Amino acid sequence: MNMLFNEMMCVKPTTMIAVPGMAEIMLNIAKAKGPAVLGGRLKMIICGAAPVPEKLHREFLQFGVEVLAGYGYFQAHKRNPPEGGSGPYFP
Repeated sequence: MNMLFNEMMCVKPTTMIAVPGMAEIMLNIAKAKGPAVLGGRLKMIICGAAPVPEKLHREFLQFGVEVLAGYGYFQAHKRNPPEGGSGPYFP
């Protein structure tokens, strides 16, 4: 986990994609060590793979980071099956 925060401080991301559990770990570390551990420029986290607790939205906003819920996006997304994929395509 330390490697992630070392990389964030070097790369200084503005946007990240994470699962809510990872975002919660990031929030707890930012609360303990200060928002600089997030790289200093992070403005948005897109969370998917599980519902996003309201607490994450609220508490990240205190650091100027907006958390967007991407849960269910791929299930509802119109996509083409891969070449040679199985099953019919429904537009």
